[in-house]
Amino acid sequence: MNAVGPLALALVLALAAPGCGDAGVDGGYRGEPLFALGGWVQVENLGAFVAGDAVRQGRLRMALLWAAPNGNSSRFDVVSSVAEEVDASGVFPARYSLALYTPPAASLVRAAVFGEDPVAIGVLVAFLDRDGDGRWQAGLDPLVGAVLGRAIVWAPRGASGDPFGAPLPPGFSLVAVEDDTGRCLEGGRALLTPVDADADLALTGEGVVEAALDLDCDGQALEWLAFCPPLEVVRDACEPGEGIDPGGGVDCGLCVPFLAPPGDDPAACDAWLGECLSHAPAPDCELEWRACRGEDGDPALVCGDPACLCEEVFRACLEGGGEPPECQARREVCLTF
Repeated sequence: MNAVGPLALALVLALAAPGCGDAGVDGGYRGEPLFALGGWVQVENLGAFVAGDAVRQGRLRMALLWAAPNGNSSRFDVVSSVAEEVDASGVFPARYSLALYTPPAASLVRAAVFGEDPVAIGVLVAFLDRDGDGRWQAGLDPLVGAVLGRAIVWAPRGASGDPFGAPLPPGFSLVAVEDDTGRCLEGGRALLTPVDADADLALTGEGVVEAALDLDCDGQALEWLAFCPPLEVVRDACEPGEGIDPGGGVDCGLCVPFLAPPGDDPAACDAWLGECLSHAPAPDCELEWRACRGEDGDPALVCGDPACLCEEVFRACLEGGGEPPECQARREVCLTF
């Protein structure tokens, strides 16, 4: 474990919630916890997120962020329920303990990848709570660390078979991510294996991009799109490079891949729009699509719904010199999403 100096210790102690372990951030009694775990706090890169008065700007807290089912839930529904506030207490030397009192919302329970048992899967992160409300908010509260190589599974009636290396009991379980290369089944290796051990929290100044599991093994991180602010905010905060935007709280490494491709090739922009509509709100996709096509000035919202946008694809194709059959094909592809 890395040495922990006075400033690091101040961060660790900032994780502490005053009072007994069953008191929430507001001091109210929350009942008996459903699940508890703890681990070492490993300070790997203080300089990345502790600059100037960063500690005073926002209290360091932990949150359990649940993956969105199918990567296709309303942004506001997901954000309000995904950022589950958790109770945390820190004790010297540099350990945390955490208790979970409520299961995730029913809307976040999904069929397990490669299996049939319904589960919810989440990751533990650390963030600077800038507004002091005890909850993580995308685009406001910077993510500064995560529990890597571990995930939390909620299985209402237990789970067995792929992708789990051993049967899970009903309720919460801590699982290890076995396949670090693709984090998917490969060569008979299980994706998630239950463990009974510490879950170390790494304070790296980086967000959840390394902890975000590709749950459906499609090579994308759509399950975590809801952790990003609107795409226009991502573009303003993160362009041209990736990494953490210290001012806006955006995890650019996670969110930049959701932006439209660089360049202004109309066909590429239209193809991207169709894919975007399958997992993101139409207004987000529309603004990005218009920016992708190089519309002058700040792109204006014209449609805001998928059907209208697909008609706009057809119209823009014709105005760009496309042949009617080609433009009709683009519209039909768009309507399939």
